[in-house]
Amino acid sequence: MEPAQQTRIVGLTGGIATGKTAVARLFEKHGALVIDADRAAHRAYRPGTQLYRDILRRYGREILAPDGSIDRKKLGAILFRSKPERLWLEARIHPETRRLIGREIQTALRRGRRLILVEAALHVETGYHRPFHGLIVVDAQPQIQIERLRRREGLSRAEALAKIRSQMPRRRKLAAADWVIDNSGSLASTERQVRNLVRELKR
Repeated sequence: MEPAQQTRIVGLTGGIATGKTAVARLFEKHGALVIDADRAAHRAYRPGTQLYRDILRRYGREILAPDGSIDRKKLGAILFRSKPERLWLEARIHPETRRLIGREIQTALRRGRRLILVEAALHVETGYHRPFHGLIVVDAQPQIQIERLRRREGLSRAEALAKIRSQMPRRRKLAAADWVIDNSGSLASTERQVRNLVRELKR
C-alpha cells in the first residue's frame, strides 16, 4: 500500500479517554480525511459476513443485539475479561478490518486527498501504522483520563484505573509517536495544535 505522491497517510491513536475521537473530528474540520478503524471493524462482522457467523457460532445468540447484529458492548466485555478470547477475536477481526481500511485508502488516493488519517486504538500494539508516514498520539494526563471515564461510564476511581491499566502503558504509546497532541487542556488549545499539525503535514 504505497502512498501516492503529495499524499500523507498517518496513523492516529491514543489511550482510553484521551479524547482521540474528538481530536479526529478536529482534524476533519481542518481538512483531513479520517478513516475510523472501529467502524471498519464493525462492518467486518456485520450480519451476513463469515466473521459474523464465526462469532455467533462461538458465543451463541447471547452475543446479539435486539436487531440481530453483534452487540459491541458484549463483544467488548469479552475482549476485556479474557486474553485467549481477545486473541481469538483479534486474529479474525484485524485482517478483515485492514482489508476494508485499505479499500477506503485507495478510494481516497484516487480522489486526490492530500491528508488521510487512520484512527485506531491499537496502532502501536499491532504495528499497523508502520507503513504510513508517521503516527499521531493523542495524550492526556492520567487524572484527566480517570475523570473522563468516571463521568462517561459511571465508574468508580478504582474501576477507571483498572481500565486504564489494562491497556498499553502511556509511555510506550508516546515513545512510538512522531507527533503528540496534548488533549489535557482547553478545546482551543487542542484545536490550535491540530491546525498547526495539519499545516505541517500538508507542506
